[in-house]
Amino acid sequence: MALLHRRSTSKRASQKMRENNAAMPDDASANDNVSSARPEPAAFVPTPFDEVIDISDLVAERRRLQHNLWAMRIITIVLLIAAIAVACFPLALQFESDRNLAATTATTAKEVAGWPYPQAEDKLTAARAYNKKLAESSQPILGEAVDPFRRSRRTPSQRRGFRLKERQGIPVTA
Repeated sequence: MALLHRRSTSKRASQKMRENNAAMPDDASANDNVSSARPEPAAFVPTPFDEVIDISDLVAERRRLQHNLWAMRIITIVLLIAAIAVACFPLALQFESDRNLAATTATTAKEVAGWPYPQAEDKLTAARAYNKKLAESSQPILGEAVDPFRRSRRTPSQRRGFRLKERQGIPVTA
């Protein structure tokens, strides 16, 4: 208890504490005065037996704790199910995509198998020529090399020249 109180650092408070300590009797004389200074205890009144054995408040507290426990269990289960669903969602999307790609491949293979022999050979020859052209040009992406909707690929000097030509009325291709 003494650790909870802060000591005052002022000189006046220190002086008062010294005076109070000097006025207090020593322990031997304090024990003699305790018995005479203590008030008489009140008469003992027994608690009725029904109140002693009444545990309705304990039962209510236990019931409340039990309900809280069930609520926490339900919340935990719901959160676990949500976590599993979030973790499995990309896997389910990948599985669905794989199924769609497999179906497309099977449909295309079936369609190509139904082509007459020279048509399939011509298409394969054209595809090989296209792939060879891509490999020789060292194109880093498949498909169209220039994105017509993206203007940020031009350097700043090219953009200035483009704007200058537009202002002068010179037709410019994008």
